[in-house]
Amino acid sequence: MIFSTRLSKARLILRLSAITLGLLQAWAYRYVVYMEDAWSYLDIADKYRCGDFANALSSYWSPLYSWLIALALMVFHPPVCEKFVVLKVINFATFLFAIFAFELLLDQVKAWYCEDAGTGALPLLKVGSERLELWSYIVFIFMSLSVGAVRKDTPDLLMSGFLYAATALTLAFWRGQSNSLKQFLLGLSLGIGYLCKAVMFPLSFVYLFILAMAPQTKLSRLMVILRVVAAFIIIACPYIAAISIKTSSEI
Repeated sequence: MIFSTRLSKARLILRLSAITLGLLQAWAYRYVVYMEDAWSYLDIADKYRCGDFANALSSYWSPLYSWLIALALMVFHPPVCEKFVVLKVINFATFLFAIFAFELLLDQVKAWYCEDAGTGALPLLKVGSERLELWSYIVFIFMSLSVGAVRKDTPDLLMSGFLYAATALTLAFWRGQSNSLKQFLLGLSLGIGYLCKAVMFPLSFVYLFILAMAPQTKLSRLMVILRVVAAFIIIACPYIAAISIKTSSEI
């Protein structure tokens, strides 16, 4: 578990390094509009904050990032010149969530790797679990602070967190370590991820296919797919319905 008292020193150092680097990047770019998308997200967030939901809804811009911005603006009431600081605060908070979700995935991968090695089968990678953890975390930090990046005012980093969480929960099912709650959380991760970026909708079918191929009984696979789909529908359908209604009214 992520918050276990038996964390390795390497894990603790890497986690603190990731948090420190993310904080430094957020601080360095606190007044910088790194992505032009920021203007659109801020404009949509202002519409949500003012209750103009009809104009705030967009089939192009996914809503969750704007919702977070609107919530932060209502809480902090920053002056116009400080709005971009709020964006960086949100980005840093999503980076913390990405770290949490990544460590969930890392624990699952390590457990699976150790189980595979314990069976006597040749491991896919001829490295110890400690080295696997070290290099995985280093790659995560590099990718999160360069490709996703706290400095970039987009929901990419937030979506990556839900991808990590969904992958970890899928792997838990493959390992036979899942339960009804984890399966429902998998659906929530996919659904909320869809509210981050629309690409999560087709990716959800990939996860369903992977679940259908799991080494479990047919009944177990069917039940987990039903729970995942139900959770996804609960989260995603209200937004899809609202967009559909708005689109049909504009035609």
